[in-house]
Amino acid sequence: MELHYWWVGMPDMWVPIGSVFSTLELIPLVFLLYEALGQYRTMNESGSFPYRLPFMFIIASGVWNFVGAGVLGFFINLPLINYYEHGTYLTVGHAHAAMFGAFGFLALGMVTYMLQISIEPSRWDGSWLRAAFWCWNIGLALMVFVSVLPVDFLQLEAVFTESYAVGRSLAFYNRPLVQTLFWVRLPGDTLIIVGTIIYASDLVRKRFVLRQSEEDPTVDDMAVAEGVLNDD
Repeated sequence: MELHYWWVGMPDMWVPIGSVFSTLELIPLVFLLYEALGQYRTMNESGSFPYRLPFMFIIASGVWNFVGAGVLGFFINLPLINYYEHGTYLTVGHAHAAMFGAFGFLALGMVTYMLQISIEPSRWDGSWLRAAFWCWNIGLALMVFVSVLPVDFLQLEAVFTESYAVGRSLAFYNRPLVQTLFWVRLPGDTLIIVGTIIYASDLVRKRFVLRQSEEDPTVDDMAVAEGVLNDD
């Protein structure tokens, strides 16, 4: 978090301290991504794991947390880069990806899991929620990689080749290529909105057909849990 107040008049000591600890946050995210992919392989091998959809949200959380907070966060945490990029679209890309990774998909996975165990298994249909899942992931990928990051690359080029102020000026945002990239963001944003509508509407629909299962919701096939224990 030190990067948030590097340039607001704090003592100089926060630059080296902040750069070290902010950069080190990439390490646990690498392990988190590795663990998520390992559990995904275990889930596929198990075959009959009933909570695949909630677990997909957890895996997506690990992936986007690695991309947003890990990879993009690593770059903006470096003081030399942060000085030039602070307030640019690199921060926007980092924030959107990290928000979905650190909080968004994790919370949605928990909501999906609680919803599923509250419904009788024979009446559970996760097809619409799965469609929302893919709308969110594809939309976020389009937003970040097709629109936001290309704008940032142009912005950083303007900062380095012209001046610090030019990259943040209204004239920069009015450039034809930048305006085109803003419009290119529309499909990704639309998919995210569509995914939200699908998820919310299906959540409400399922809420009115909720029925506490008479069966024990405990997973019969504990391959995923055993995989976690075996890793220890």
